[in-house]
Amino acid sequence: MYLNKPKPDPQRKRPAEPSGTGWTGAVARPAPAVAAKSAAGASADLTLKGYALSAKDQHLTLYRADNRDPRSIQRDDGMRVKQHRRLAEIKGLLAQDPKLFEQAHVSSNLSFLVSTAKNEDAGGYADTRAYLYRISVPGLYKFEESPPASSDLRRQPKIYMDTPDFRDATLVLMETSKCTEEVDFLGDIPLRYITDVRQRGGDSFLSLSEYSGSA
Repeated sequence: MYLNKPKPDPQRKRPAEPSGTGWTGAVARPAPAVAAKSAAGASADLTLKGYALSAKDQHLTLYRADNRDPRSIQRDDGMRVKQHRRLAEIKGLLAQDPKLFEQAHVSSNLSFLVSTAKNEDAGGYADTRAYLYRISVPGLYKFEESPPASSDLRRQPKIYMDTPDFRDATLVLMETSKCTEEVDFLGDIPLRYITDVRQRGGDSFLSLSEYSGSA
């Protein structure tokens, strides 16, 4: 997570996920019955219950500190997750219980998400990675829980997507409910959204294509 407290490292090696569940292992979960559902079952219901559209045409500028060089990012057509899963499966897990999904990621960094931050400090990782990437995502629909939770502990994460219908969304992002400025992509970050890069110790950002051409 980002800011204000010790955070799990998004690049660290993660434990293997137990077979037959949709989650990583050894995560404290308030609803084991939900977590025990199979990923296939999770993808059956793609309804984001308890949420309402709060804003349209949102533009997010995000940052990710990463050791992968620009040419590797371009070769891979973006930032790949460590464990590939169908987007429908990940959306299904999120739809089951958004709060539980968020808590699982906070506890153990789900390997099928890619974490970013709204700040250039990248949650404290900007000075510990070789590159800082700027990511620009326009035209998003923002969804928030409705009605709002009565306490911060119960607050659900905000959800952004490229369509007003969760079932049809091909790009989904989760902004954690903590005051951390972390935003997580469900699945890979496509190359078209990764616009600029700055090498550690550098003064300014260069466009990704410009940097790769001069490397």
